[in-house]
Amino acid sequence: MADADEDVVSEIVQRGRNLLADEAVALIERRDTTEDPGVSRETLDAYADALAERPNFDIDTEEFATAIDERLTDAENWAGNDALYDLDGRISAYPPAWHKELGGSTDIEAYLGVVEKASTDNGEESPNAGTGEGVSEEWLLDAVATIGRVERDEAKEALEAARADGRINEGPDQHPDAGVRLAEGNE
Repeated sequence: MADADEDVVSEIVQRGRNLLADEAVALIERRDTTEDPGVSRETLDAYADALAERPNFDIDTEEFATAIDERLTDAENWAGNDALYDLDGRISAYPPAWHKELGGSTDIEAYLGVVEKASTDNGEESPNAGTGEGVSEEWLLDAVATIGRVERDEAKEALEAARADGRINEGPDQHPDAGVRLAEGNE
């Protein structure tokens, strides 16, 4: 039987009941990693049970499972910000094609290229954009940590290295959702 990581449960509780199912899955996937991409249904059920046991955190485990099912798609590529993806029986906040192309990598340029292609292909339903142009730095770090199956600090180091080398450009750092984008000539 799967166990829920108490730190992850606490973080979900801290973020509040308004946290959407896809956001909860993304957080669980990023923090409760295994060698395989995605999260098993059993693990998600264990988290729902752990959350239901928390006082003042009203969650219906059946509604949580239904919310996941409603967002679950078998699409290979980006299907929208609230979609969840079936990875051969495991569930991910990121499409199978991204796991195949980027899995285990911290190559910031490759991630930005994939996200840019998804943005071009999907217009309004593009992956979380930052301010102005680019991808939100926080969203990008979460994607790299999850798909790359590395600690977030390692993802941040890769971002800092790409910034220092001039391979990426960013909007103003003082903004919490500064847009990160490929530098000209690296598109």
